[in-house]
Amino acid sequence: MTETEYPLTPEALQRVWLFEALDHSRIAALISHTQTTRLKRGESLFQQGDRCDRIYLLVEGQLKLYRLAMNGEEKVVDLIQPGQSFAEAVAFLDGSRMPVAATALSASTVYGFDSAQFLRMLRDDPDLCFRVMAVFSRRLHQLLTQVEDLTLHNGTYRLANFLLSQPQAENGDVVLDVPKYVLASRLSIKPETLSRIFAHLRDEGVINVDGDHLRILDRPGLRQILNN
Repeated sequence: MTETEYPLTPEALQRVWLFEALDHSRIAALISHTQTTRLKRGESLFQQGDRCDRIYLLVEGQLKLYRLAMNGEEKVVDLIQPGQSFAEAVAFLDGSRMPVAATALSASTVYGFDSAQFLRMLRDDPDLCFRVMAVFSRRLHQLLTQVEDLTLHNGTYRLANFLLSQPQAENGDVVLDVPKYVLASRLSIKPETLSRIFAHLRDEGVINVDGDHLRILDRPGLRQILNN
């Protein structure tokens, strides 16, 4: 996905869950105050503790959202893919600070929407507010499913679920342009455990790994892991 595939137009943005309840005129008003930020690999969009005044949409590249513990250890909270929005809930809390940091894992393009403007739209139209609340409720259920996956299932299940959720190239490859330690942190798996799971799936003929390119050889077998 690129800016060409995801232009700043009401038609394109209405495909994003956050904006699906808004009509084209309101989305156009948001677009008029949108900031486009281009990040190099390793460059930060914001730091933990920064004031939150934007709602973001990644249109190209990949970002990691992470927290730093007191001992400096990094915990990856999410890996943001093109088409995903983030910082929505924080932006709706006046004066709130970012609970995570965001850094580009590859060259990335991000749209930043004025959260204060979005809030004014909701205050001015109670019906719109309720429609957006309904969309947020659906999103909350999706996030609860993700929490369940991280707490109730083993590492093999988490990895299989992650791989099946990734976009594929035309040849079926999944490009893992994510450092293995970042992926391990995102899945709450120790790096050495993740390496063992990759090796096991490779030996079983489920996947083939060549550097950061991964091909799923047996998609039904990978799905079967989720059903066990």
